[in-house]
Amino acid sequence: MGLDALNAVWTPADHKPLGAYKDGAPCEEQWSYASIVGMMMMYLASNSHPDIAFAVHQCARFTHNLLRVHEVALKRIACYLKGTRNKGRKIMLSKKLNLDCYANVDFAGLWNVELPNDPTCVKSRTGYILMLGGVPVSWSSKLQSKIALSTTEAKYSALSTAMKELIPLRQLIDKLTLALGVKQSKEEQLSCVFEDNRGALTLANTEMPMTMPRTKHYAIEMHWFCEHCVQGQIEVKAIDTKVQLADIFMKGLDPQDFETKRRLIIGW
Repeated sequence: MGLDALNAVWTPADHKPLGAYKDGAPCEEQWSYASIVGMMMMYLASNSHPDIAFAVHQCARFTHNLLRVHEVALKRIACYLKGTRNKGRKIMLSKKLNLDCYANVDFAGLWNVELPNDPTCVKSRTGYILMLGGVPVSWSSKLQSKIALSTTEAKYSALSTAMKELIPLRQLIDKLTLALGVKQSKEEQLSCVFEDNRGALTLANTEMPMTMPRTKHYAIEMHWFCEHCVQGQIEVKAIDTKVQLADIFMKGLDPQDFETKRRLIIGW
């Protein structure tokens, strides 16, 4: 891939989103873009490198609509991996089995980046991560399937998506600890989901679906998980944006912010 001639990079993705460009320069490289994304990058992003999940998903979108700018973005990820090849995910021992979740969204983040006649440009990106005892066990970065009409709708959709991963894992942990005779404290039996949007927090902590004019078209559809909140299995809590770990999965961050989030997730 010709990485030796490139300078080291401190983040796997540029701050500017990667989009489909109408008049971009054609491809120049001889290697298979699809093979590198599918056989190497996606494997690493899904199993051992949550820090590259966003960057890899950006590149994966253009496997069949490839331009030079996408090759450069993929080489940037490879340079980042090369520069951090002596690093790894640190697993810190913990006696606590707290299962917590961080979820966030980049609302219409491809606006003015994608083609204006492509509805993808106004889709929001969901990012979430599940932490068990402070160790990342599941994470995701992907565009939402529907177009959200407001920040609250996009955030609430991200919460709903994260809950589909959190709740089955929460139930599995409860069954395993019971079968193995491992006692859980009340604190460990409660999973916290951290959210930084006031509207989404209000919806999630309301027992009955909110049917106000601006929320009635999605509140009922996404409100299914609130049953678990009412029962005391899950608590949706406010969090400061500065320590919202899900940010690393939804957009390109500046080096300082990226390193802070990475350290909180994988320990370095």
